[in-house]
Amino acid sequence: MCDGRCSGRASAFAETGTAGVRALVAVIASLFLIPAVAWGKASEAQASVPAPPKCGSTTSKRFATEVLTRNPEFVRLSKLYERWCGRARAVIRIEGSVFRISGGHCVSEFGYGLDAVKIGLIATPPATSRSWLSIDLLPPPRAGMTVKLGIRNSPPTRNIALLVVPPKLPDKVGPEPTGTVTIGSEMRSGTFLFNIDGRQVSGSWTCW
Repeated sequence: MCDGRCSGRASAFAETGTAGVRALVAVIASLFLIPAVAWGKASEAQASVPAPPKCGSTTSKRFATEVLTRNPEFVRLSKLYERWCGRARAVIRIEGSVFRISGGHCVSEFGYGLDAVKIGLIATPPATSRSWLSIDLLPPPRAGMTVKLGIRNSPPTRNIALLVVPPKLPDKVGPEPTGTVTIGSEMRSGTFLFNIDGRQVSGSWTCW
């Protein structure tokens, strides 16, 4: 027969079961709450990122406009955005897909040859990655010349190209592209053929 002690045990068991259910519910709720909080913080951080700069009518076509922001991981200032201004355009072909980048300029310091091609908008975290093309050539090649990318000591050569086209070519640290750059007529246009992470990337640019 069951006396008062049975009812006490039953009551204690019920309380223990209720506490267990409450704990289980709390654990399940936390599993949903943590991602929600993380998503909320990410959304808040993204919302606080300023818009990219625009090239005004008085902006030099030769030099870029930029917005600077302090990177908490470094003491120095780092660029959040760097937009190159001008009428330059680039067409990029990657694995059957075609991408276009607008806004930029070509650099020819003394008219001897083409020093650089700068097209697009650089954006660093927490800003969303954008598309851009940067080609630096030393010594500056003349119209009609084809040069290989790379750095050599004899003769002194520093031909470097960087290309970011999200999501096909994300902005990441890795080996620089290899390949060739061909300068067009009057050094205001050209074509290129790059090898990036084992993928062939071709394209062209105009700086008219």
